[in-house]
Amino acid sequence: MNCNCREETEAKLVELLKETTPEAHSHKAELQGYGFTIIGNKMESRGFMEVKTSAVHQLKKGGEKAKTKTMSMFFSYCPFCGVKATKEAA
Repeated sequence: MNCNCREETEAKLVELLKETTPEAHSHKAELQGYGFTIIGNKMESRGFMEVKTSAVHQLKKGGEKAKTKTMSMFFSYCPFCGVKATKEAA
């Protein structure tokens, strides 16, 4: 991502956690839903959301069966600030 939203949001969450649980220690927060993807010839970290789809299909022998599929949808823009995820090639 071309912004610092992930780090900033994690830091804000740690501060909130420290305020709400001052008796605890070693506070940490890590946003889930970030992974590495290869764009062109470089690897970069991108936000993503897991998507689960389902549909009922006709079977050749008659009847129907529900089929599900899980995949990842990578963000083209930061979900926090709206900045484009990758810089355009110059």
